[in-house]
Amino acid sequence: MILIRDIKIKAGQRNPRSPETVLRKKIADMLRIDPAEILKIQIVKKSLDARKKPDLFFIYQAAAALSPEKEAKLLKIAKTRRLPIETYQETCFAFPKVKRQFSRPPVVAGSGPAGLFAAYVLAKAGARPLLIERGADMQARKAKVAAFLETGDVDSKTNVQFGEGGAGTFSDGKLNTGNKDRSGIHQAILQTFVRHGAPASILYENKPHLGTDRLEQIVVSMREDIIALGGSVRFDTKLDDLILSNGRLAGIVVNGGQEIAAEQLILAIGHSARDTFHMLYDRQLQMCQKPFAVGVRVVHAQSFINDTQYGRAALDLPAADYKLTAHTPEGRNVYSFCMCPGGYVISAASAPGQAVVNGMSYSGRSGPFANAAIVVNVLPEDLENDSVFAGLKLQESMEQKAYRLGGGGIPVQSGKAFLSDGAEMDTAAFVSLAKDAVKGRFSPADVRQIFPQPLLRALCEGIRLSDQKIRGFSEEIRLVAGVESRTSSPVKILRNDAYESNIRGVYPCGEGAGYAGGIMSAAADGIRTACTLIQHL
Repeated sequence: MILIRDIKIKAGQRNPRSPETVLRKKIADMLRIDPAEILKIQIVKKSLDARKKPDLFFIYQAAAALSPEKEAKLLKIAKTRRLPIETYQETCFAFPKVKRQFSRPPVVAGSGPAGLFAAYVLAKAGARPLLIERGADMQARKAKVAAFLETGDVDSKTNVQFGEGGAGTFSDGKLNTGNKDRSGIHQAILQTFVRHGAPASILYENKPHLGTDRLEQIVVSMREDIIALGGSVRFDTKLDDLILSNGRLAGIVVNGGQEIAAEQLILAIGHSARDTFHMLYDRQLQMCQKPFAVGVRVVHAQSFINDTQYGRAALDLPAADYKLTAHTPEGRNVYSFCMCPGGYVISAASAPGQAVVNGMSYSGRSGPFANAAIVVNVLPEDLENDSVFAGLKLQESMEQKAYRLGGGGIPVQSGKAFLSDGAEMDTAAFVSLAKDAVKGRFSPADVRQIFPQPLLRALCEGIRLSDQKIRGFSEEIRLVAGVESRTSSPVKILRNDAYESNIRGVYPCGEGAGYAGGIMSAAADGIRTACTLIQHL
C-alpha cells in the first residue's frame, strides 16, 4: 500500500456520495489514475483545517492499495511529479506472552484506564491477574452516581471518581495525546476500544473521543474479556495495607482485614485515592511532590464556540472545541484543560464535605453548552510547606471551602461577577441556565472566595488574555463553577526504569502515581508497566 498525504476535501458539503467515494475520486485525481485502479482505501488520519474560516477543509492521510506494478511506478515518479506519497508502513504493537506462570496471580489495584489496560495485557499474556476496585461495578456505580447528583449525598466508596472504569468514565472520553506513538501502543489502545464497541473512526480522527455513554459499555466489555481470558475482577474491594517481607511485597490487605498473598502489585489507584496515598507513605513507599494546577469550569454557549472556531457559515460539522494558553505578567501559566464541547459541568466529589467539578459529555456532544477547566499552575510558595502531602492539603482545603460556599453543592457564579468583584446579584434566569449546564446540586455563590489571591488574580488575568485568541471569550462566559482541583495528582510515587518502586514487587503507574494525564497516556502507562512486569518475571 502507499500512503497519500495532504488530501484536501472541503468541509460542510452535504454530499450524497459516501466519504470513501469522495476520497477515492480525490486520490485518483491527485495520482492521475482511474478510480477503479484503487483496490482498497484505509483512512490513516483526518483533521480539520479552520485557518481560513469560513472556508474549512478536512485534511486526510490515507493508505491506498493498487497493483504492485502501479505502486512501484508511482513511487518511482513521486519526486519528479511532486506527489505526496510514500510506502505505507503500519507500526504494530505486540502484546507479550508469559513464558512461565507467576507463582501467584499478579494483582492490579484500580480499574481506571491504567489498571484496566494493565490487567487486560496480563490476561492476554496468560498471567491470570486479579483486578481489584474499591468502587462498585458499572451498573451499581451508575445508580449511586445518579443518586448523588440528585441528592448531594456522596458514597465515599463508589462515586464519580471511584468505581468500574475510574474517573475517566464520567468525562468526555478524549483519546488524543501530545505524545508521539513510535511503538504503535496508542494505535493498539484505540484498536482495543474498537474491538469492545467504539466506532472505527477513532482510529484516524485527529481528536477522537468516546463520551460517557460509550465508555460505560466499553469498560464492561473489557472486564468480561479479562475474566474470559482467565483473570478475575473483584469490586467493592479496597486496598487497605501492604504485607511486606525483607523489603518486598508478600501480600495485600483488603476490606479491613482480608489478606491476599501476592508478589506483584500494580498500583493504578487514581489521583483521588488520598487515604491510599497516606497508607503507602506509612509503609515507606518513596514519594515526592508533583506540580499540579487548580481552577474553575467556565461555560459558554456552544453556538458561540462554533462561530469563533468555524465562522458563521452553516456547516454540517461537529461541536467545536478550543485550547487556550496564557502567561500572566506575574509568571503564572493559565490554560484550558479537558474542554467538553456540547457537554456538562458535573459534580465530582469523592467524600463528604467536598465540592469538586469536572466536565463530561456524551458521544453526540449535542448539549447546548461548552465547558472547559481554566486552571493555573500551583507554585511552591502557594503551599504551606514542602511536605509530600502539602499539595493534597491545598486541594482539600479549597474543596472544603467550595462546599461551604455552595451550601453543600457546587458554587456557581456568572462570568461577569467572577471577573469583577463578585458582587453582582444572580438572577432567576442565571439559575435556570445553570440547571441546563450543570449535573448535580449547585448554589449561586462567590466562587472567587475559594482561591488564595495570587491564584485568583492569575485566573482572572488568564481568562482576559484569552480574548486575544478567541474574541469575546471573557464576556461570553455564561457561568463559572468551582472548584476544578483534580486536574492531576499532586503526589508522585517514585519508580525505577523497570517501573518498580523502592518496595520490590510494587509497580506504581497511571495518573494517580504521577505518570500520566488523561485516558490515552494512563492506558499506555498501564500497558508498559504490565509488559515490563512480564519481561522481568
